[in-house]
Amino acid sequence: MFRQFMPARAERQYQTLGDFVFIASAPGPVRISTENGYYILNVGAQVQSDKLIGTVTVENWSDLDGQISLVSGFGRYTPPADGQKVKVTEAPPVVIAEGQQVAVSSLPAVEIAANQQVAVSQMPDVQLAANQQVAVSQLPAVQVAPDQQIAVSQLPAVQVAPDQQIAVSQLPAVQVAADQQINTRAVLASSVVTSTLTITTGAAELPANASRMRVIVRAADSNTQPVLIGGVFPLKPGEREEFAITGALSFTGSDSETINVMEVLA
Repeated sequence: MFRQFMPARAERQYQTLGDFVFIASAPGPVRISTENGYYILNVGAQVQSDKLIGTVTVENWSDLDGQISLVSGFGRYTPPADGQKVKVTEAPPVVIAEGQQVAVSSLPAVEIAANQQVAVSQMPDVQLAANQQVAVSQLPAVQVAPDQQIAVSQLPAVQVAPDQQIAVSQLPAVQVAADQQINTRAVLASSVVTSTLTITTGAAELPANASRMRVIVRAADSNTQPVLIGGVFPLKPGEREEFAITGALSFTGSDSETINVMEVLA
């Protein structure tokens, strides 16, 4: 069986096995060359020869491009009458030459069984029209090499369920252009908490507070000795210091000395 789209005056070769070649379709005359010679045939004609086994050269002798279909075999071919179909149950292997192409305009429906898979190694370029969309429900795992990068210009809307969380471990550097402005707003305190610490057994501690913006500590006027902050920095009676810290503050000094504390909370 030979079926190819051939430009006008084009020439193709194919391997045949039989004693007849029938011209099933063509845009005009077809020249068939065998070891016995050549034949110029129109659609519906056939060649009968006992030397058709091997290479047959097919030439489109028409001035028009078109599909040329040949049927070969043994005996004498009788084409089907109008409205009838020919069912081919078996065909010999077909070898396509290096410069040949096969144009497939239509394929029957293909059904894949539950345990079968189809591996696609390469696809042609696909161009989508302006009003077309492609919905992708699943993608295979993608591995990016160390020297590769993926640029994402747009993402669809993402909805996070009530029990889901998104952890961001790193953000890229942000560059502000010369004519751009970034509006910032100071974080205002929501409350102030005061307390008094008393040195007991030589030490006292203000616990850490994650919501604390800053803390003011003042040694009481009634103290007789300096109180050390962190065991190093002295705070004399009546002196005060302010810290922007959320962690704990430790104090050391003589027992019964007191420190007044005021915490500003976010």
